[in-house]
Amino acid sequence: RFEVKNCCTFELGRDARGEPGQGIDSTIYNVTGSDYTLSIVFGPYDGGQPMSGYRRIDDRIVDGVKLTLFQWTEQGTKPPEGRMLWLAKVGGGQIDGVIHSPWGLRIMSDCETSAACRSATTFVETIRF
Repeated sequence: RFEVKNCCTFELGRDARGEPGQGIDSTIYNVTGSDYTLSIVFGPYDGGQPMSGYRRIDDRIVDGVKLTLFQWTEQGTKPPEGRMLWLAKVGGGQIDGVIHSPWGLRIMSDCETSAACRSATTFVETIRF
């Protein structure tokens, strides 16, 4: 399994590879499959809503965490966070009487074709928290 430290894991297929990216206050990974690229960002400031132009497609509960899929709807305009975007809030809660804010998980997919977007979605659907 491919691990995003303190967040989650994914099943990394034979044709995919993951590598760490450069982050200042977030953990960043880039995952490349045969026909898609994903950017995974996990950090304290990454839990905001998507920009205008994204439409909510689906909510899934995985290991008690809500993972929401958004899709870019503005045809002819380059999507700022990829054609498909998954968002979740991970962790947080009360620990020893102290309330901790959850961190945000953003998974952004640059997939050019429907088949590539399906491949990216298949990868994301292997997530475990």
